[in-house]
Amino acid sequence: MKTHFRFCLSLLIALLFTRAVQAQQNLVPNPSFEDTSFCSMACISNFGQVSNWFIASGTPDFVNASCSTCPPPNFLNQNFIYYQYPNSGTNYLHEMYYVDRRSFPNNDYHYREIVGCKLNSRLIVGQAYLVSFYYNAFIYPNYRTASNDQGILFSSKKHDFLAGDSTFYFGMYPHFAHVSADSINRDTMNWTHFEKYFIADSAYEYLYLGNFYDSIHTLVDSKNVVGSGNFFDDISVILDTTYHADGMEQQNERTNIYPNPVANELFVSANYAIKSIEIWSSLGFLIKVLEGYGKQACSNKLDDIPPGHYILKINSLDNQFYFKQIIKI
Repeated sequence: MKTHFRFCLSLLIALLFTRAVQAQQNLVPNPSFEDTSFCSMACISNFGQVSNWFIASGTPDFVNASCSTCPPPNFLNQNFIYYQYPNSGTNYLHEMYYVDRRSFPNNDYHYREIVGCKLNSRLIVGQAYLVSFYYNAFIYPNYRTASNDQGILFSSKKHDFLAGDSTFYFGMYPHFAHVSADSINRDTMNWTHFEKYFIADSAYEYLYLGNFYDSIHTLVDSKNVVGSGNFFDDISVILDTTYHADGMEQQNERTNIYPNPVANELFVSANYAIKSIEIWSSLGFLIKVLEGYGKQACSNKLDDIPPGHYILKINSLDNQFYFKQIIKI
Protein backbone atom coordinates (compact mmCIF):
# COMPACT_ATOMS: atom_id res chain seq x y z
CA MET A 1 0.00 0.00 0.00
CA LYS A 2 2.81 2.36 0.89
CA THR A 3 4.61 1.44 -2.34
CA HIS A 4 1.47 2.22 -4.37
CA PHE A 5 1.04 5.55 -2.55
CA ARG A 6 4.66 6.54 -3.20
CA PHE A 7 4.23 5.62 -6.87
CA CYS A 8 1.10 7.78 -7.22
CA LEU A 9 2.79 10.66 -5.39
CA SER A 10 5.86 10.40 -7.64
CA LEU A 11 3.63 10.35 -10.72
CA LEU A 12 1.71 13.43 -9.54
CA ILE A 13 4.94 15.34 -8.87
CA ALA A 14 6.27 14.35 -12.29
CA LEU A 15 3.10 15.55 -14.02
CA LEU A 16 3.15 18.86 -12.17
CA PHE A 17 6.82 19.33 -12.96
CA THR A 18 6.23 18.52 -16.64
CA ARG A 19 3.40 21.05 -16.82
CA ALA A 20 5.54 23.71 -15.12
CA VAL A 21 8.39 23.08 -17.56
CA GLN A 22 6.04 23.27 -20.55
CA ALA A 23 4.60 26.55 -19.27
CA GLN A 24 8.11 28.00 -19.00
CA GLN A 25 9.21 27.10 -22.52
CA ASN A 26 10.19 30.06 -24.66
CA LEU A 27 8.14 30.09 -27.87
CA VAL A 28 10.74 32.24 -29.67
CA PRO A 29 13.27 30.22 -31.69
CA ASN A 30 16.91 31.33 -31.56
CA PRO A 31 15.99 34.07 -29.03
CA SER A 32 19.49 35.58 -28.73
CA PHE A 33 20.40 35.28 -32.45
CA GLU A 34 23.27 32.88 -31.77
CA ASP A 35 22.47 30.38 -34.55
CA THR A 36 23.34 31.51 -38.07
CA SER A 37 23.11 29.83 -41.46
CA PHE A 38 26.60 31.16 -42.15
CA CYS A 39 28.83 33.77 -40.54
CA SER A 40 31.16 36.20 -42.26
CA MET A 41 32.86 36.85 -38.90
CA ALA A 42 32.46 40.57 -39.48
CA CYS A 43 31.65 42.86 -36.57
CA ILE A 44 28.38 43.86 -38.20
CA SER A 45 26.62 41.43 -40.54
CA ASN A 46 23.35 41.37 -42.46
CA PHE A 47 20.55 40.00 -40.30
CA GLY A 48 19.39 37.73 -43.12
CA GLN A 49 21.88 35.05 -42.09
CA VAL A 50 20.34 34.59 -38.60
CA SER A 51 18.57 31.22 -38.41
CA ASN A 52 14.81 31.05 -37.74
CA TRP A 53 14.43 34.81 -38.28
CA PHE A 54 13.65 36.88 -41.38
CA ILE A 55 13.68 40.55 -42.36
CA ALA A 56 10.23 42.17 -42.30
CA SER A 57 11.43 45.69 -43.18
CA GLY A 58 14.65 47.54 -44.03
CA THR A 59 18.17 46.24 -43.59
CA PRO A 60 18.67 45.28 -39.92
CA ASP A 61 22.05 43.92 -38.79
CA PHE A 62 23.38 41.75 -36.04
CA VAL A 63 26.54 42.47 -34.12
CA ASN A 64 29.02 39.65 -33.65
CA ALA A 65 30.96 40.05 -30.40
CA SER A 66 33.21 37.08 -31.25
CA CYS A 67 34.76 38.92 -34.19
CA SER A 68 38.52 38.98 -33.74
CA THR A 69 38.92 42.19 -35.76
CA CYS A 70 37.00 44.36 -33.31
CA PRO A 71 36.50 42.59 -29.97
CA PRO A 72 34.04 43.98 -27.42
CA PRO A 73 33.25 46.42 -26.10
CA ASN A 74 34.53 48.58 -29.01
CA PHE A 75 32.87 47.60 -32.28
CA LEU A 76 34.17 49.94 -34.95
CA ASN A 77 33.62 50.43 -38.65
CA GLN A 78 33.35 53.38 -41.01
CA ASN A 79 29.90 54.57 -39.94
CA PHE A 80 29.12 53.19 -36.49
CA ILE A 81 30.59 53.10 -33.01
CA TYR A 82 29.30 50.48 -30.59
CA TYR A 83 30.10 50.18 -26.90
CA GLN A 84 28.22 47.10 -25.81
CA TYR A 85 28.65 43.50 -24.77
CA PRO A 86 25.79 41.11 -25.61
CA ASN A 87 23.27 40.47 -22.87
CA SER A 88 24.01 36.77 -23.46
CA GLY A 89 25.99 34.76 -25.97
CA THR A 90 27.98 36.55 -28.67
CA ASN A 91 25.38 38.14 -30.98
CA TYR A 92 22.67 40.76 -30.75
CA LEU A 93 20.35 42.63 -33.09
CA HIS A 94 20.78 46.20 -34.33
CA GLU A 95 17.68 47.99 -35.65
CA MET A 96 17.24 51.57 -36.83
CA TYR A 97 14.27 53.93 -36.94
CA TYR A 98 14.51 57.15 -38.94
CA VAL A 99 13.18 60.63 -38.15
CA ASP A 100 15.31 62.47 -40.68
CA ARG A 101 13.87 65.98 -41.11
CA ARG A 102 17.00 67.48 -42.60
CA SER A 103 16.76 65.46 -45.80
CA PHE A 104 12.95 65.41 -45.76
CA PRO A 105 11.89 68.74 -44.17
CA ASN A 106 8.29 68.55 -45.39
CA ASN A 107 7.65 64.90 -44.73
CA ASP A 108 8.62 62.34 -42.12
CA TYR A 109 10.96 59.69 -43.45
CA HIS A 110 9.02 56.58 -42.49
CA TYR A 111 11.81 54.03 -42.56
CA ARG A 112 11.88 51.10 -40.16
CA GLU A 113 14.00 48.06 -39.59
CA ILE A 114 11.83 45.20 -38.36
CA VAL A 115 12.59 41.50 -37.94
CA GLY A 116 10.24 38.57 -37.54
CA CYS A 117 10.15 34.89 -36.65
CA LYS A 118 7.69 32.01 -36.64
CA LEU A 119 6.87 30.98 -33.08
CA ASN A 120 7.53 27.41 -31.97
CA SER A 121 3.78 27.04 -31.48
CA ARG A 122 0.73 29.20 -32.06
CA LEU A 123 -0.59 31.34 -29.24
CA ILE A 124 -3.69 30.00 -27.50
CA VAL A 125 -6.63 32.40 -27.49
CA GLY A 126 -7.44 33.57 -23.97
CA GLN A 127 -4.12 32.49 -22.51
CA ALA A 128 -1.69 34.98 -20.96
CA TYR A 129 1.93 35.21 -22.11
CA LEU A 130 4.84 37.01 -20.52
CA VAL A 131 6.56 38.85 -23.37
CA SER A 132 10.04 40.23 -22.75
CA PHE A 133 13.22 41.43 -24.40
CA TYR A 134 16.44 43.22 -23.51
CA TYR A 135 17.26 46.43 -25.37
CA ASN A 136 19.88 49.13 -25.35
CA ALA A 137 19.95 52.59 -26.91
CA PHE A 138 22.44 53.48 -29.65
CA ILE A 139 23.04 57.24 -29.27
CA TYR A 140 25.64 59.06 -31.33
CA PRO A 141 25.93 62.90 -31.42
CA ASN A 142 24.24 64.45 -34.48
CA TYR A 143 23.56 60.97 -35.86
CA ARG A 144 21.40 58.85 -33.52
CA THR A 145 18.97 59.89 -30.79
CA ALA A 146 16.96 58.04 -28.15
CA SER A 147 13.34 57.03 -28.84
CA ASN A 148 10.45 55.01 -27.44
CA ASP A 149 7.88 52.46 -28.67
CA GLN A 150 10.23 49.56 -29.26
CA GLY A 151 7.91 46.60 -29.09
CA ILE A 152 6.44 43.38 -30.39
CA LEU A 153 3.55 42.83 -32.78
CA PHE A 154 1.99 39.39 -33.22
CA SER A 155 0.42 38.30 -36.49
CA SER A 156 -1.15 35.34 -38.24
CA LYS A 157 0.75 36.16 -41.43
CA LYS A 158 4.39 36.12 -42.47
CA HIS A 159 5.46 39.60 -43.62
CA ASP A 160 8.70 38.84 -45.47
CA PHE A 161 10.17 42.01 -46.97
CA LEU A 162 12.80 40.17 -49.01
CA ALA A 163 10.00 38.07 -50.52
CA GLY A 164 8.15 41.18 -51.68
CA ASP A 165 5.81 41.93 -48.75
CA SER A 166 6.12 45.66 -47.96
CA THR A 167 3.57 45.75 -45.10
CA PHE A 168 6.01 47.42 -42.71
CA TYR A 169 7.82 49.66 -45.16
CA PHE A 170 7.56 53.38 -45.98
CA GLY A 171 4.48 54.76 -44.24
CA MET A 172 2.70 51.40 -44.14
CA TYR A 173 2.44 50.76 -40.39
CA PRO A 174 -0.35 49.50 -38.15
CA HIS A 175 0.42 52.25 -35.56
CA PHE A 176 -0.10 49.54 -32.98
CA ALA A 177 1.96 46.98 -31.07
CA HIS A 178 0.67 44.32 -28.71
CA VAL A 179 3.42 45.21 -26.23
CA SER A 180 5.79 48.19 -26.41
CA ALA A 181 8.02 50.38 -24.25
CA ASP A 182 6.21 53.71 -23.77
CA SER A 183 9.14 55.61 -22.25
CA ILE A 184 12.29 56.74 -24.05
CA ASN A 185 15.28 54.52 -23.35
CA ARG A 186 18.49 56.57 -22.99
CA ASP A 187 20.72 53.91 -21.42
CA THR A 188 23.64 53.19 -23.74
CA MET A 189 25.69 51.15 -21.27
CA ASN A 190 23.31 48.67 -19.62
CA TRP A 191 20.74 46.32 -21.08
CA THR A 192 17.20 47.37 -20.11
CA HIS A 193 14.81 44.49 -19.42
CA PHE A 194 11.30 45.08 -20.79
CA GLU A 195 8.49 42.67 -19.98
CA LYS A 196 4.72 42.81 -20.15
CA TYR A 197 1.82 40.37 -20.03
CA PHE A 198 -0.25 39.84 -23.16
CA ILE A 199 -3.53 37.91 -23.33
CA ALA A 200 -3.77 36.32 -26.77
CA ASP A 201 -6.85 37.44 -28.69
CA SER A 202 -5.98 35.28 -31.70
CA ALA A 203 -3.95 32.17 -32.52
CA TYR A 204 -0.97 34.23 -33.66
CA GLU A 205 1.84 32.33 -35.33
CA TYR A 206 4.43 35.06 -36.02
CA LEU A 207 6.26 37.62 -33.90
CA TYR A 208 7.68 40.95 -35.14
CA LEU A 209 10.15 43.13 -33.28
CA GLY A 210 10.73 46.85 -33.92
CA ASN A 211 8.91 50.20 -34.00
CA PHE A 212 5.42 50.04 -35.56
CA TYR A 213 4.44 53.72 -35.25
CA ASP A 214 5.12 56.61 -37.63
CA SER A 215 7.48 59.45 -36.73
CA ILE A 216 4.67 61.71 -35.51
CA HIS A 217 3.60 59.17 -32.89
CA THR A 218 7.08 58.19 -31.74
CA LEU A 219 8.84 60.19 -29.02
CA VAL A 220 12.46 61.17 -29.62
CA ASP A 221 14.97 63.36 -27.78
CA SER A 222 15.93 65.20 -30.95
CA LYS A 223 14.30 65.44 -34.39
CA ASN A 224 17.32 67.15 -35.91
CA VAL A 225 19.34 63.99 -36.35
CA VAL A 226 19.31 61.21 -38.91
CA GLY A 227 17.38 58.79 -36.72
CA SER A 228 17.28 56.43 -33.77
CA GLY A 229 18.90 53.06 -33.17
CA ASN A 230 18.49 50.26 -30.65
CA PHE A 231 20.07 46.91 -29.86
CA PHE A 232 17.99 43.85 -28.90
CA ASP A 233 18.81 40.53 -27.28
CA ASP A 234 17.09 37.57 -25.60
CA ILE A 235 13.53 37.78 -26.96
CA SER A 236 11.04 35.73 -24.98
CA VAL A 237 7.35 34.70 -25.11
CA ILE A 238 6.37 32.34 -22.28
CA LEU A 239 2.95 30.93 -21.43
CA ASP A 240 1.75 31.80 -17.92
CA THR A 241 -1.37 29.84 -16.98
CA THR A 242 -1.46 31.35 -13.47
CA TYR A 243 -1.84 34.92 -14.73
CA HIS A 244 -4.43 33.85 -17.28
CA ALA A 245 -6.83 32.48 -14.67
CA ASP A 246 -7.19 35.75 -12.75
CA GLY A 247 -6.94 38.18 -15.67
CA MET A 248 -9.52 36.57 -17.93
CA GLU A 249 -12.10 36.09 -15.16
CA GLN A 250 -11.92 39.76 -14.27
CA GLN A 251 -12.17 40.80 -17.92
CA ASN A 252 -15.13 38.55 -18.68
CA GLU A 253 -16.99 39.89 -15.65
CA ARG A 254 -16.52 43.51 -16.73
CA THR A 255 -17.32 43.44 -20.46
CA ASN A 256 -20.00 41.77 -22.61
CA ILE A 257 -20.51 41.91 -26.38
CA TYR A 258 -23.42 40.55 -28.43
CA PRO A 259 -24.31 39.17 -30.86
CA ASN A 260 -21.12 37.32 -31.78
CA PRO A 261 -20.84 36.50 -34.67
CA VAL A 262 -22.29 39.87 -35.67
CA ALA A 263 -23.90 40.82 -38.98
CA ASN A 264 -24.79 44.52 -38.74
CA GLU A 265 -25.15 45.99 -35.25
CA LEU A 266 -22.89 45.22 -32.28
CA PHE A 267 -23.88 45.86 -28.65
CA VAL A 268 -21.29 46.41 -25.94
CA SER A 269 -22.14 46.55 -22.22
CA ALA A 270 -19.83 46.93 -19.24
CA ASN A 271 -19.81 47.85 -15.55
CA TYR A 272 -17.59 50.85 -16.33
CA ALA A 273 -17.94 53.98 -18.48
CA ILE A 274 -16.87 53.28 -22.07
CA LYS A 275 -14.70 55.96 -23.67
CA SER A 276 -14.16 54.39 -27.09
CA ILE A 277 -14.04 51.07 -28.90
CA GLU A 278 -11.25 50.29 -31.35
CA ILE A 279 -11.65 47.59 -33.99
CA TRP A 280 -8.39 45.90 -35.05
CA SER A 281 -7.80 43.34 -37.77
CA SER A 282 -6.18 40.01 -36.93
CA LEU A 283 -2.98 41.35 -38.54
CA GLY A 284 -2.81 44.24 -36.08
CA PHE A 285 -4.21 47.11 -38.19
CA LEU A 286 -6.67 49.66 -36.79
CA ILE A 287 -9.88 49.42 -38.83
CA LYS A 288 -12.30 51.75 -37.05
CA VAL A 289 -12.81 53.72 -33.84
CA LEU A 290 -16.28 53.83 -32.27
CA GLU A 291 -17.40 56.37 -29.67
CA GLY A 292 -18.61 55.15 -26.30
CA TYR A 293 -19.98 58.49 -25.07
CA GLY A 294 -19.07 57.63 -21.47
CA LYS A 295 -21.96 55.17 -21.16
CA GLN A 296 -21.95 51.63 -19.80
CA ALA A 297 -23.77 50.31 -22.88
CA CYS A 298 -23.68 51.32 -26.52
CA SER A 299 -24.39 49.96 -29.97
CA ASN A 300 -22.64 50.56 -33.27
CA LYS A 301 -23.23 49.69 -36.90
CA LEU A 302 -20.58 47.54 -38.56
CA ASP A 303 -22.04 47.55 -42.08
CA ASP A 304 -18.87 49.05 -43.55
CA ILE A 305 -16.56 46.35 -42.18
CA PRO A 306 -15.93 43.27 -44.37
CA PRO A 307 -16.47 39.75 -42.96
CA GLY A 308 -13.62 38.31 -40.91
CA HIS A 309 -12.09 37.99 -37.44
CA TYR A 310 -11.48 41.20 -35.47
CA ILE A 311 -10.27 42.29 -32.03
CA LEU A 312 -12.13 44.90 -30.00
CA LYS A 313 -10.13 47.11 -27.67
CA ILE A 314 -12.61 48.71 -25.27
CA ASN A 315 -11.18 51.81 -23.58
CA SER A 316 -12.72 53.06 -20.34
CA LEU A 317 -12.86 56.62 -19.03
CA ASP A 318 -10.45 55.66 -16.23
CA ASN A 319 -7.80 54.72 -18.85
CA GLN A 320 -8.21 50.95 -18.53
CA PHE A 321 -8.71 48.73 -21.57
CA TYR A 322 -10.17 45.29 -22.29
CA PHE A 323 -9.94 42.96 -25.29
CA LYS A 324 -12.68 40.96 -26.97
CA GLN A 325 -12.69 38.94 -30.18
CA ILE A 326 -15.57 39.12 -32.66
CA ILE A 327 -16.49 37.47 -35.95
CA LYS A 328 -18.10 39.69 -38.60
CA ILE A 329 -20.37 37.79 -40.98
